[in-house]
Amino acid sequence: MHRSTALRAPCALLILLSAACASSPGPHTDGTAPPGAGTDAGSAASGTGQAGSDGAPPDGPVVTVAVNGPGRVTSTPPGIDCGAGHTACTAGFAADSVVLTGDDATTVRWGGDCSGNGGCALSLDAGRSVTAETFAPVQRTFDDPDHGSDACLAIASGPGDSIVVAGQFARPAQGHDAWARAYDTAGAVRWTYELSTPSEGHDAAAGVVALPDGGALVAGTWFSGSSSRWNNFAAQVTASGAPAWSQLGEDIGDDSYSAIARDAGGRLLLAGSRTDDAGPEAWLRALGPDGSELWSITRHGVQAGGASATGIAVDSTGDILAVGSETNPDTGIDGWLARYSPAGEQRWSVSLVSPGPDADALRAVAIGPGDTIAAVGALDGASTVRVYNPDGTPRWDATAADATSWNGVAVDAAGNVVVAGSLGADLIARKYAPDGAMMWQRQLASAHGNAVAVDGHGNVLVCGTVTTAGNTDGLALVLFQ
Repeated sequence: MHRSTALRAPCALLILLSAACASSPGPHTDGTAPPGAGTDAGSAASGTGQAGSDGAPPDGPVVTVAVNGPGRVTSTPPGIDCGAGHTACTAGFAADSVVLTGDDATTVRWGGDCSGNGGCALSLDAGRSVTAETFAPVQRTFDDPDHGSDACLAIASGPGDSIVVAGQFARPAQGHDAWARAYDTAGAVRWTYELSTPSEGHDAAAGVVALPDGGALVAGTWFSGSSSRWNNFAAQVTASGAPAWSQLGEDIGDDSYSAIARDAGGRLLLAGSRTDDAGPEAWLRALGPDGSELWSITRHGVQAGGASATGIAVDSTGDILAVGSETNPDTGIDGWLARYSPAGEQRWSVSLVSPGPDADALRAVAIGPGDTIAAVGALDGASTVRVYNPDGTPRWDATAADATSWNGVAVDAAGNVVVAGSLGADLIARKYAPDGAMMWQRQLASAHGNAVAVDGHGNVLVCGTVTTAGNTDGLALVLFQ
């Protein structure tokens, strides 16, 4: 059974504010700060104090910082400490250069003698004047009536700065239902789609694509309770929230979708797994715009079974990039990245293999400018962010055994790579420049990041879960850029 409601869905609540919300304005398309940005109650006004507190004249070229918003800007070497109640906003420096940075709780957009939103490095051959527009993340949660375990598992940027999310929420009788929801630029609900199956209620939407007309494509898993057990589903939702079509697989054995993409011709590309006599295999499938099957292929390692496809994307030529994991007798569980033609013919495949005992995997993939390929996963237990050229040769990677676990990746129009996941018990989001230099990192306590997207303004959209007083709720964040 499919239930769709316009504007309001019973028993679940999630309010997302996009970059264009009047209450939390995002950046203009020209990169400038919006009117009134960062002027919430409690934001500190910019100050004009000198370095130190004794009123002594500056030692060298003077740096002046004006902070607009809730954030704090400091300098290396010390001298500037401005915003969030700190008023050392002017300082003289004897050094040849100074680096200004924002705090970890907010995002900064530099102006004046700096630009962008990473660190601000200034040469001090003359005095410098810098403005800093700072933004705190917008955070919204949703909770079912019985306060069960809810989750946001996928997020996408839609037309006109709208946002589409998908995941699962608890129902009193059925357990978990799969759902998807669209929001307009003001955060109002446009539609809600719910997949409620006559099962034990272990249903979840794992992937979503926003459509140009305001609808969406949704894919995931439902549990039948029969011999077919775990099954795949895919659906197209109209701009009013009604199902245009839907498919509920019910083959014998386990099969599921983990990710979905759409090419320029409107075809659906799906990644997941299906089970044969040897065990689970990675599964890639193409459907026409009406849901009819075009082709279906599976893959596994040297050792049959133990394989899955967990991410999929389409580049500007229509080629398909997919990632996942597979089992090999000598190296155990390895990650893989492969490129396929629009007809499903493999062009190349590269493996992620470590000499250590821990499993290797690639979990998600995204396409950047020039058809570069960004993927996230794990290498011998260490988190890894990897960027490849279109031919599969490595461009750069950031791999560290720092307890991070990456689940989602996106690339903006400038080639910056954004990843989201977990660091211990916290949600973590991180942004890398096109050359692999880390630009910023944000954390949220007692939360988990499942997916990430970037809108047309460069704002970062993250979804996952947050736990409060033992209750796990769905979570969405907008990190203004």
